[in-house]
Amino acid sequence: MSHVNLRKLIQRVSEKQSGQLFIATHNSLISARLELRNLLIMHESTDEEPVSLRDLREETAKYFQKAPVASILEFAISAKAILVEGPSEYMLFEKFFETTMGHKPENDNVQIIDIRGLSFKRYLEIAKILGNKVAVVTDNDGDKQKNCIDKYADYLVDANVMICCDGDNEKCTFEIVLYSDNKILCDRLFKDNALDYMLKNKTEAAYKLLEQNETIAVPEYIRGAIEWIKD
Repeated sequence: MSHVNLRKLIQRVSEKQSGQLFIATHNSLISARLELRNLLIMHESTDEEPVSLRDLREETAKYFQKAPVASILEFAISAKAILVEGPSEYMLFEKFFETTMGHKPENDNVQIIDIRGLSFKRYLEIAKILGNKVAVVTDNDGDKQKNCIDKYADYLVDANVMICCDGDNEKCTFEIVLYSDNKILCDRLFKDNALDYMLKNKTEAAYKLLEQNETIAVPEYIRGAIEWIKD
């Protein structure tokens, strides 16, 4: 339970030069710091046979050793996952799912995971090995073709991966899309210069939207991700 002591233990294990150690864990820190390529994953899509990540690129495995843990094991053992790129999307996503489907994500065995480092391609490498179903919900950053299609071309050929973003390059970020689809509500909630407030206070704006009682219109590309991941 002590994060510091756990890191000390991981260091002792990693420095061991002889013998072999088997660890059963649901801890992402242990899994990532002792290198993902050592993992054998009991995954629900594997018919009780463990899946090895030994074929993961060394560079990607080392990336996860150094990066924030960010629910890597939660992702690896999930059958269906929606990856979002920030806390504001994460805060609102369960509400979007309930509005779209009429129930919570867990009813469809769907995990919502915030990938703050925008390391979507690293996670998709793992999905390529495991075969779990993954929807990436991301901003188009002003160029859908470049940032959402060409960038992920190596993964879009896989039936278990979908990249979802708004099709209008003018709507380059989540907050702009959200404001556009909920203009009356946002103007009333955030008063003058509502969009400017939402862009400068992303998580606070998301929280205020979540706490109010009116229905929030779900952006089309997010609705598409939810409907795809459920099917």
